[in-house]
Amino acid sequence: MIHTQHIERKLAVGILIGVLICASIFLWVRYKLSHMPFDFPSNSDAKIQNAIKGTATLALVLKQPSNTASTVTAHYRDVDLQSDARLFDAWRSSVELGDEILQHTENGNWVKSSSGTNFVPPEKRLDPWNHSFCLLRRDDILLIVSAGPQAPASPVCSNIQVERSELASLPAMRLIQTPGGNLVLMVSQKSFTPH
Repeated sequence: MIHTQHIERKLAVGILIGVLICASIFLWVRYKLSHMPFDFPSNSDAKIQNAIKGTATLALVLKQPSNTASTVTAHYRDVDLQSDARLFDAWRSSVELGDEILQHTENGNWVKSSSGTNFVPPEKRLDPWNHSFCLLRRDDILLIVSAGPQAPASPVCSNIQVERSELASLPAMRLIQTPGGNLVLMVSQKSFTPH
């Protein structure tokens, strides 16, 4: 009886240590990806770029399930890779813009378009589909919203109404695709400081 309890306790400790190691590795990779430049040389192969970005998208973007996919396949089509690469670019642009906004603005309660952020270089104010981002600040939390790949134009920022309490449920540094196709990223000052 005592021997069985001892084995169960060792097994539980082993499982706990394994879970902690996996969680630590995941957090380290997420941190490294958020601070790693992903500017590829202009002469590198587009398929390789798309494959790398598409793979990173799996960890950084929460996509809406596709209505057309009947089964999970072992390979991506080129169109899927290009689409995921653009989502990765949207994540990267959102993170870079969020960092700039948090560095140059005070905590507050406001909504504005990235087109009006004169301290950000013009090329960093747009998502991969050439839409302006909407920026929503609630105290120390910043929400960056892209209209997404299907939108014909930039979103109307004044239509976005989110309370700070709603932002608490969003995962930091992960791009979320809404059912309407918008892309949303939540960041705070804590997102950019090493733990």
